[in-house]
Amino acid sequence: MIKKIIVLLTLSLVICSTHALAHTSLKSSTPSAGEVLTQSVYEVILFFEGKVEQTSTLKVLDSNGQAVNLESVSIKNGVMTGIFSNPLKNGEYLVKWKTIGADAHPINGEFSFAIEVIEKPKEIKVQTENPIYETKAPIQSKNVVIDEQPKSSDHEEYRVLAILMPSVAAVFSIAGVGLLGWLLRRK
Repeated sequence: MIKKIIVLLTLSLVICSTHALAHTSLKSSTPSAGEVLTQSVYEVILFFEGKVEQTSTLKVLDSNGQAVNLESVSIKNGVMTGIFSNPLKNGEYLVKWKTIGADAHPINGEFSFAIEVIEKPKEIKVQTENPIYETKAPIQSKNVVIDEQPKSSDHEEYRVLAILMPSVAAVFSIAGVGLLGWLLRRK
């Protein structure tokens, strides 16, 4: 009887730990969370820990909360790619994604990034009444300091939970087996 209970509890532990690890979490992205880019962006790429379902969705919102037009979204294995119709302009953007994990649970997340393209000074022609005095004068630009410290992202929290949940399940299972064994021996 005790052996059957131990086998059942061990089996439930194995099932619980694989269930906790079945969630598909975001591994990384391009651009990454909190990144400030100094060049135009034509696409956003999300790299997931596991397989991404074809029913997954990807949205990019500008700083006004308006959806940015995506020309296409492709999903292949653990990678979701969104191609923009036009390159993104300077500003802050929020990427929102939704997918379904291997255990059929919906999973979603979001992260933000910013674009601060610094334009090079342009040369302009200044023409006086007499064409002999033609000069070129550069337009002055301001120096912009970019904080390159990345912000923490939500997908790191999912990764910690994916590691922590099986450990907690194991501790509770072992405690349950010990308590059950103690109760059965006591009788």
